[in-house]
Amino acid sequence: MGGADRIKRSIEDYEKADELQGDESEDGHVDVKSKIKQAKVALKRAGRKDFYSILNISRDVDEEEIRKAYRKLALKWHPDRHSSSSDAEKLEAETKFKVSLLF
Repeated sequence: MGGADRIKRSIEDYEKADELQGDESEDGHVDVKSKIKQAKVALKRAGRKDFYSILNISRDVDEEEIRKAYRKLALKWHPDRHSSSSDAEKLEAETKFKVSLLF
């Protein structure tokens, strides 16, 4: 949906539409209410890390696949693997390793 600010604006827009619509159309009223609920859930999720996207896996994988993806990403950004790189590359690898893997 977008960033937290965009989601907040969407919620405000939906609430205004719901207010303007009133009780005239029950089907449309229910649809707007569901959109408000979806937007509020998206706003709640916007503040959290999505570990599945960090590991580049789908949400329906089993525990073994999660472990494999974690190990693969850990090997990719582990600081020891970048010991012969430049200082900037070392710092980048160390930062990515800490941010993405040390949840």
